[in-house]
Amino acid sequence: MQVPYLMVEARQQVDQFDANILSEGVIIYRVQTNDPLGRPQPPTAPIELLTTTALAAGQAFTSDNGVKVQVNNAVPGGFSISVDDPTIAVTIVPDVTYMSAGRAANLVQAAGLVPQFSGPNHPNPWVYSQSPSAGLSVSH
Repeated sequence: MQVPYLMVEARQQVDQFDANILSEGVIIYRVQTNDPLGRPQPPTAPIELLTTTALAAGQAFTSDNGVKVQVNNAVPGGFSISVDDPTIAVTIVPDVTYMSAGRAANLVQAAGLVPQFSGPNHPNPWVYSQSPSAGLSVSH
């Protein structure tokens, strides 16, 4: 894994080890070591706590490199979060069902994706189904 990276942790008062936490929510660390046992690599501490208080539902944190962690809501056993990393290219999968393979390939490539076809070889192939489904957001 490439260092540094963010680690997101749900904090809940569920056992004796967490009985004294100030508030339930999500905290975010920056992991700054690639040592598998978490040992520091001088002069840098192994982790840095980035949120001084736990984030509650509806709150967000944005790191210095633009990664945004949004706490959507509390769910049984934790929290629902979303992460937006502006350095990762995301695109919406186009709907290419019932198109000729050539036209479908052009649309998929125009979206920045790589088309792959399977099935019997035909002189005039058509797309009868697709995966991933149209409308999904995918990173590339």
